[in-house]
Amino acid sequence: MENGRIVDEGTHESLRDKVGIYQKLWNIQAGGFTESV
Repeated sequence: MENGRIVDEGTHESLRDKVGIYQKLWNIQAGGFTESV
């Protein structure tokens, strides 16, 4: 959501793979918890 509006939708995997706010927030949150491949 951005400014009270839905800006994207999809499964976790599709949103994580798509460049956007979801991916950015996921990378920040998961940065210390997942291995880089």
